[in-house]
Amino acid sequence: MITTQGPQRVIFGHDAKRKVQCFNKAVGLDSGACYGGSLTGIILPKGELVSVNALREYCPIGEKK
Repeated sequence: MITTQGPQRVIFGHDAKRKVQCFNKAVGLDSGACYGGSLTGIILPKGELVSVNALREYCPIGEKK
């Protein structure tokens, strides 16, 4: 059993279509790096978002491998 004090925050990825999403207790980090977007991370505990641009498009949207 895991117990914590205070509010929890959920951090997730795998939603490149919606890009970065910031909510009160949830952060979506997928900013489409493999599609030529950027790679986004979060610095905890402050919650600062940092991003770097992708060097290229690694997988065009809609392309099946």
